[in-house]
Amino acid sequence: MKDKSLKILLVMGSAAAPVPNSAIFKDNIYESLINLGHEVTIIQFDDFLKQHQTETPENQKQILEEHIISIYKQEAPFDYFLGFLSDEQVTPNLYKELKDEVFTVNWTCNSHQFDILHKINSPYIGLNTYISKNHKALYDSVGANNYWLPMAANENLYEISGNQDIGISFVGSAYGKRPYYIWRLLQSGIDLKLFGPGWYLSNNIPNFLRLYVAPFIYNLNTNEKRFKNLNKSERILIQKQIMQLTEVGGVPDDKNYRKILSRSIVSLNFPESRKDNDFLNHEVTFGCNFRDFEIPLSGSMLLTQDSEEFDFFYERGKEAIPFGNETDLIEKANYYSNNVAQAKKISEAGHRRALNDHTWSKRFNQLFNYLK
Repeated sequence: MKDKSLKILLVMGSAAAPVPNSAIFKDNIYESLINLGHEVTIIQFDDFLKQHQTETPENQKQILEEHIISIYKQEAPFDYFLGFLSDEQVTPNLYKELKDEVFTVNWTCNSHQFDILHKINSPYIGLNTYISKNHKALYDSVGANNYWLPMAANENLYEISGNQDIGISFVGSAYGKRPYYIWRLLQSGIDLKLFGPGWYLSNNIPNFLRLYVAPFIYNLNTNEKRFKNLNKSERILIQKQIMQLTEVGGVPDDKNYRKILSRSIVSLNFPESRKDNDFLNHEVTFGCNFRDFEIPLSGSMLLTQDSEEFDFFYERGKEAIPFGNETDLIEKANYYSNNVAQAKKISEAGHRRALNDHTWSKRFNQLFNYLK
């Protein structure tokens, strides 16, 4: 028997990364809920807040909360309020006002930024979902109800290409240690296609100052500030090296992003994140992110950072390939570059597994069954 159709008020942004005009995350979530037969009213908070850019952050929160409550009252009742919101967009007042009206669920993904993004609101939310196993302890610490809802992908958005003309690719921002890993791969002679925000280093005055003047100024700072700033300089120097070793392909739109994944025999992923994005912080999270599911559904072999979570999702060596350090990454990238048939066998198995177990349709059915 088909599950009951639910009426949901969905509040979310459009993109999964800072890419102009991207709607890929909205398309993954909203379209999956619609395909399940649910009635969904969507508020895209990023589009709405563009109309109020001149307001202070606190005023923007109040304006957004009033807009959400207004839409809710116009179209109530709802079975669930499903938000993809953080403390940067709304305050506990929103959830206090909705508490007696509808059950509230909020999805979160940045466990390494819990203190900044979710600590204030989460105790007032009916259920907080999280993607990384270690996130649970953070919600428990503030007495917030929580539920593990891992990342996934919408199977209807991603297609397998009949022409895989790219050996290895990475599509993503130049974040964290990613430039270092990419640099080492290129140094090792790996033929790598690179796309995404922040990789292209323009020959302009600001970058000249960052490369050649800023390091001298940084040495006048305290040791802690000097360490952070010198790390920024190192990353810029590495990016300069990368541009000498390969052509940076720019930031693809959503359609071309999906095409690049499907055209790639092997696709890289680096889900590593450091707490509060602070280079000096010792806490590092290795989990599974959006690309870990988009890649297999695109028919590409997933080569991703190893983590305790990896084995919840894929059979290592058969459905996807995890790597440990840079040496392991280089060895595996080399091996599968020269053993394409083996890479394609793994990508086929990974596609079957993702299609069976790791779609947003599966995730939302599990969530709604849990809520019953």
